Amino acid sequence: MGIIVFGLILALPGIFALPPIDRDESRFAQASRQMLEAETLEGWVVPRIMERPRLNKPPLIYWLQAATVGVCTGGDSARDAIWMYRLPSVAAFVGILLVVWRLGAWMYDARVGAAAALILGTSPVFMWEARQARADMVMVFFTTLAMAMLWRIWRNDARRLAPAITLWTAVALGVLTKGPITPMVVLLAASTLRVLTPGRWRGRMIWWLGIAMTFALVAPWVALVMREVGTREYLSIITDETLGRAGEAKEGHSGPPGYHIIHGLGLFWPGAMLIGIGLCRACLRSRGELANAPRRGLATVLRMSARRPETFLLAWIVPSWLIFEVVSTKLPHYTMPLYPALAIISARMLMWAFGNTWRPGPWQLVGIAAWGIFGILALSAGPALLAELGEPNRTARIAGWTGSAMILGTGIVLATWLVRRRFARAAVLGISMMAAFGIIGIGLVLPGISRPWTTGRLVAELEKLDPALAVPIAGADYNEDSLIFQTRGRVRRIRAADIDNWLHEHPEGLVIVHHDRAKAAPDLEILSPPVSGYNYSRGRPVEVVIVRRRPGTP
Repeated sequence: MGIIVFGLILALPGIFALPPIDRDESRFAQASRQMLEAETLEGWVVPRIMERPRLNKPPLIYWLQAATVGVCTGGDSARDAIWMYRLPSVAAFVGILLVVWRLGAWMYDARVGAAAALILGTSPVFMWEARQARADMVMVFFTTLAMAMLWRIWRNDARRLAPAITLWTAVALGVLTKGPITPMVVLLAASTLRVLTPGRWRGRMIWWLGIAMTFALVAPWVALVMREVGTREYLSIITDETLGRAGEAKEGHSGPPGYHIIHGLGLFWPGAMLIGIGLCRACLRSRGELANAPRRGLATVLRMSARRPETFLLAWIVPSWLIFEVVSTKLPHYTMPLYPALAIISARMLMWAFGNTWRPGPWQLVGIAAWGIFGILALSAGPALLAELGEPNRTARIAGWTGSAMILGTGIVLATWLVRRRFARAAVLGISMMAAFGIIGIGLVLPGISRPWTTGRLVAELEKLDPALAVPIAGADYNEDSLIFQTRGRVRRIRAADIDNWLHEHPEGLVIVHHDRAKAAPDLEILSPPVSGYNYSRGRPVEVVIVRRRPGTP
């Protein structure tokens, strides 16, 4: 029960107040809304944004979001709100913490499980994704559940049906959530364990059951999609989404080798303070004599221990992490399915530090202190910087500066403990700091600033001109997905070169353009004050106005 309450405390602040986020969250929410509004089977089989199919992601997340909104609104999508679409991610976040707590207890003891849940729950990337109406948190839940079942199968000698059924059900649902990620992590870990450790445990996985269950759950939807959009088009989309992302960077999301390691140091703070030493300790403990076991292949060369948790956790992390580093398309959240294993390793190191007189070497001490001080400075400056750079309201400014002062004061104590080599206490305090940062920074400061949320202010200006948004509206210089969602699909995307033609076809229509473009065009009448902000999706400032064709213009 404590883990559930802890997860809700971390996930709920800000979920109601945060505006729709560009671009993925608004895309998922709009597709789920249109699915809820669909009156045909095709509408529930093929997710769409406006008239465009969105088949690069499987349908389970849309089904979950549409069902959640349907329950909250009684089936009336006109009463929906963005927070309703976020509820599946909140539930998945709490579910992940419960599974990690249980898995840590299975591997070590209840203290390690609880510490792992605390570390994972307060990592920045998980606190953020818990508030996002996207597929990632649900996919991570199914992946973590599958890996927990793989641990039970690998560790126990008895052949049991329940863990195998749960394992392959989770894998199949992971495929329906975000394609190949869940089976990739599970199969790479299983293959690594098979190569590096002895024992006849593979049969307990019941491989044929995995194939049958995945086919039974996924094949019907694939068949219906192929019937609706065509086999060639669907296979082209899937090929581009998988092989295409591996071969070349999509939408400019690229990075050098080591990209995920660098980002992980920040996204996994404060667990990152001990993860380096924790991984080294895991590697040392996983290399042991194979007592009474046949020696063969790489197992003999690497001398991996057959049943130690560290061996399993490293098999979970290393091969999949290498794949994520190799593929061309990179985003910071791609490695999230591996963070539960990192959290357990970090938690084990934390509990070990509590129970032992541990004196790290000079380089270990420098690494811990440097990362601890970096985290203190980044966390303490974060709320105040967010407030001052984002044109905040009074509540956001007070929360930002108060939060920064609290975190800085706590950080001074943390730094003192680091200097005195009280690393376990420092790690616990770092977890508390991160929880405060998430609640204050994401829950209070972000919703209270205006500069990033250009869409909301732009929609307010549109509603002043036409409260029902009944006239045709087009976005030429600003057409983010949040604008589509917040206007319920009434905005049409057009190119700037097509403004004249579009206004010729829709004489009463409204167009969103750059302020400079509107001032330089004598045939456009400006109807709204400039709406300025920061387009975080494109990484540049924006200033747009609403215009129409000037009366009397030929």
